Amino acid sequence: MKPLLAAAACALAMGAAAAAAEPPAVLLVGDSTMAPQTGYGDALCQRLEPAVACLNLARGGRSSLSYRAEGSWGRVMARLEAGQPGVVRLSLIHIYSKTRLRRNHGF
Repeated sequence: MKPLLAAAACALAMGAAAAAAEPPAVLLVGDSTMAPQTGYGDALCQRLEPAVACLNLARGGRSSLSYRAEGSWGRVMARLEAGQPGVVRLSLIHIYSKTRLRRNHGF
């Protein structure tokens, strides 16, 4: 499944490159499972480059709330809204303790 997703991202990015003057980038957004030095993001970038630019913006210890609160998501959006072509790969995983799951979700 992961190779298929990477291939699809490359195909989308390469198609955008043909239509845009600036080559597209794959923007990796996530937590420690994707972050530099601790996750798979750097390895994914190595597989995509040099055909497609890859920017690993993942940060360890982040949830979707903290990633947005510290402005990291704003930087991703600013890049896309400025017209810079890109494909965003999002991977924010939060592992709850059983106690927290019971308290917050009744599990």
